[in-house]
Amino acid sequence: MRIEIRDQKLGISKEFRTKTVDRLQLAVGRFGPDLPRVVVRYSDLNGPRGGVDKCCRIALHTVGFGTVVAEGVGSNLSSALARASDRASRAMSRVRARAQFRKRVRFAPLVRWPQPLGS
Repeated sequence: MRIEIRDQKLGISKEFRTKTVDRLQLAVGRFGPDLPRVVVRYSDLNGPRGGVDKCCRIALHTVGFGTVVAEGVGSNLSSALARASDRASRAMSRVRARAQFRKRVRFAPLVRWPQPLGS
């Protein structure tokens, strides 16, 4: 699983980048074979005006399931990361559960009723 961290001129420190990687390993590490690439984007929604506006968007590029996107907004980057990683974990669990259900339903054997004799 390759993790890319991008920010929009927020000046994220190296320690926070390692914290981001550790948090994502805990949240979505169990889906490792299905996640070749994870992109994390940090942004400030209101710019220098302040307020509860730090945003963390996590895009999970999966194999066979498409792209799963989760977003978290908080007063600081840590709370936004926590919210987004929890949402990403739950979303990926739902996607895999749906895929397993569809696989089970799609490949169920067809039941063919016997033809009556003489027809």
